[in-house]
Amino acid sequence: FVEKFWKGLCETIGDPEMNLWVYPPLRRQVTHPPVVMMGSNNIQVSVLVNGNPRSDIVVCAMQRDTVIWSVDTTDASGQAHLSFNVSNMDTIYLTATGHTMYPYEGYILVSPSGSYVGYLDHEIDDSLGGNNNRRVNPGETVLLPVRVKNFGVDTARNISGILRSVDPEAVVLDSLTAFPDLDPGDSARSAPPFCFQADSNFTDGHQINFLLITRTSTDTVSSAFQVTVTAPVLSFVRDSVFGENGNGIIDPGETADLTVTLRNRGHEPADTNRAVLRVASPYITIADSLGSYPPIDPNDTVNNLNDRFAIAADDSTPAGTVAEFILILTSPPHADTFNFSLVVGKMNYLVWNPDPTPDPGQSMHAILSDLGYIGDYATALPPSLSLY
Repeated sequence: FVEKFWKGLCETIGDPEMNLWVYPPLRRQVTHPPVVMMGSNNIQVSVLVNGNPRSDIVVCAMQRDTVIWSVDTTDASGQAHLSFNVSNMDTIYLTATGHTMYPYEGYILVSPSGSYVGYLDHEIDDSLGGNNNRRVNPGETVLLPVRVKNFGVDTARNISGILRSVDPEAVVLDSLTAFPDLDPGDSARSAPPFCFQADSNFTDGHQINFLLITRTSTDTVSSAFQVTVTAPVLSFVRDSVFGENGNGIIDPGETADLTVTLRNRGHEPADTNRAVLRVASPYITIADSLGSYPPIDPNDTVNNLNDRFAIAADDSTPAGTVAEFILILTSPPHADTFNFSLVVGKMNYLVWNPDPTPDPGQSMHAILSDLGYIGDYATALPPSLSLY
């Protein structure tokens, strides 16, 4: 019995040690030194999740046979600090794990001597080809100053840099740069900065993968890093009808104002928002198809209450008619389309008769119809009761 109980429990609920995804895993960007020296080391690891610093991410550096085992948890700024002593040349493996985040598995090399110039960090400069918000948005031309550090023990001389895009939709416009000579532990920014074009179809959270190749008088190092794209992500929330009789729906022969509420689920504001309303019903006339929205900040919900649409339903519209609408919202360089429907009037009743004997339900339906009421007879309950 015990074996059967635990087998059923684990198959139904899952292993108690298993972390269950509550929604699709989030993208992560983990930055750490590509190389360390023999002896005592103190390194910083930075973690961004969907482009934002994230606390409570467990970061671990480990060498084979746990010769090195250092663990820390990121703080509110997404930083973790690891200290360890390197006594051999084996690769150091680094992991970062957290709830709802794609796990990260990377490595750090051990360098016994020489120079080692690798990627340290970067800046975003979209002042010339974008909106100057220091974030990469779809369609922008971005200057990308990159800072490198000499992680080695010897001075690095005659340093040049080449930038390559692993993402074919991100086009590198200026791929060459240079750096001054660097003593061990020193860092410097690229002069001039690199430059790339972000595709206008990039979505919020898209990560552009770059490869930085640094060459010195003695060696060549390749460093991978990522740049996160931010964009608004708008979604339909609800519609609201302001009719003549104040019942919250549009009835046959009625004229009404219409607002549509939208939410921004992305990480970038939607600033200039113009909307056009279209309808695919012969019973509905749009008297005012143009509307506008105030700026929609991330996680905000707004509507066009101050610039409403105006619609009218024909007198001959059968009660319960479903009118399909299309809202086209333009927030340069983005354009979104939202589909929603309104029910014109409401049917007075639904006779739901799941009984295999149809006579009682059909008789009730006939009587109500003869009395002038409008309704339906059904043997199966409709998926939605919004028509009634």
